[in-house]
Amino acid sequence: MKGSMKGSMKGSMKGGVVLVDPAMTERFAFSKFITHCTHVRILTDTSRSSLTLHFWGCPPNLSPYRHTRVSHGFRPTSPERRVTQCLVKLLLLHPTQQQIIPRPFVMSNHASDRNDFLLETANSIAAEVNVQYRIYNQSLFPIEGVEPAQCYFSPICPAIINYADNIDMQGLGWFGGVIMNKLQERVPVPRPGEDPAISARRNDRQILTDFFTVAQGLMPTGGGLGIVTMELMSNCTTMHVYLEQPDRTAEQREFMRDLAHIQLLRLGAMGIIHTDCHLHNVMVNTTVRYLPEPYPLGNVFLIDFGAVRMIQPTWNVTAVMTHYPCHTDAGFQARAVVLMQAMQAHNRALLDQARQQIVPHIATVDEFIESTRRGIIARLRNVAPHMVGGDRSSLNATKKISLDKFIDMIMNDMNPPVKIDLSDLSLSDLSDLSRRPQSPKKSPLNKSRRPQSPKKSPLNKSRRPQSPKKSPLNKSRRLQSPTSSHSRAR
Repeated sequence: MKGSMKGSMKGSMKGGVVLVDPAMTERFAFSKFITHCTHVRILTDTSRSSLTLHFWGCPPNLSPYRHTRVSHGFRPTSPERRVTQCLVKLLLLHPTQQQIIPRPFVMSNHASDRNDFLLETANSIAAEVNVQYRIYNQSLFPIEGVEPAQCYFSPICPAIINYADNIDMQGLGWFGGVIMNKLQERVPVPRPGEDPAISARRNDRQILTDFFTVAQGLMPTGGGLGIVTMELMSNCTTMHVYLEQPDRTAEQREFMRDLAHIQLLRLGAMGIIHTDCHLHNVMVNTTVRYLPEPYPLGNVFLIDFGAVRMIQPTWNVTAVMTHYPCHTDAGFQARAVVLMQAMQAHNRALLDQARQQIVPHIATVDEFIESTRRGIIARLRNVAPHMVGGDRSSLNATKKISLDKFIDMIMNDMNPPVKIDLSDLSLSDLSDLSRRPQSPKKSPLNKSRRPQSPKKSPLNKSRRPQSPKKSPLNKSRRLQSPTSSHSRAR
């Protein structure tokens, strides 16, 4: 599946995050983003097949990405939100087939020790991305033929920004250097009486060094390192960390556990079982409102869909939860119904606000939802959308966006994630603008760029005529001429 998505998706990031500048390449955006993130930490090293890193601290004005996901607390006309952090899942790739190997690193906490590790393949990464993409989309809209209906605009998992399976030796050296220079190390937890040589490996730098060493060893035969980049809402932590926090009350812990079990139940309604679900693969957010007051802020999201199993779709609590080691008490089913009804009521209220702003001539939120649903189905089938509820030309002239634009926002969330090329990745990616596609239009982020002229030498600034429009912040940027791309070193 290498290269199957790269050409068709070039120019725009999908899956809930889009590029601020559509002329920017995905490769350039990714390298720029992780370079400007000020901190990196290992979020979890307990997975059977990956390390998950948390990048954060990218200044909003320097971020090449912005959130478009309506499920973030649905506001169709909210101010532009720049992405300032993300999750990066690292995987070891075998060239031909998945296989179990001895774990290549010692985990930081002895209580989580496991001895095995799964090598993935390029095809298995693509399969995981497609599963998460499907789950993400289906969690935004009702599932056909399954009752009760899903909650509108309430995601089960993060949206994927991009993924790659072709990082070579040079790219790994650069990528690993970025991580090591910004790494915020955790305090290791050795086993009492443990061999000092083992305890010495329970630190984040050694974990990453061991991991990258194995990736390098797999490269000569066609394997190596793969990554999956996902968006992350602010103030997220793992369920393991959340439950261990001493200031959490019993009621708060039960509330977040119930939300996690509801997400598993919703997966079951899609016919999917998460077969590697543990406390480190459940993310907790405590700042975004998904339920109306007096419910507390926050929601729960699932990650790491590398291992799933298909079942007959069902809402039956017993049928779904028997596939998981977690325990649900006798009162969970009743609480789940109440919570899901409250979540759907909250989201319907937000959709009603959108209705009043976008198409006030549509009388009810149900009609608005149906209009949007039909428009989405029409777009997905590549036919002209048919909007019900009156002539759109009669809409209030003071509206901020049209129903078509509203559907466009949702469609941005429903396109496949982008596969990016990370071979030969280096610092030159941040300065070599020849990698960006040529466009006859000036970028709105660089109004001071001079008109292209083949007569001017990009290597001899002193021969250029002085111009009052020259930007003092853009002296080093070369003119893009027909011959310039051949004169630059990578």
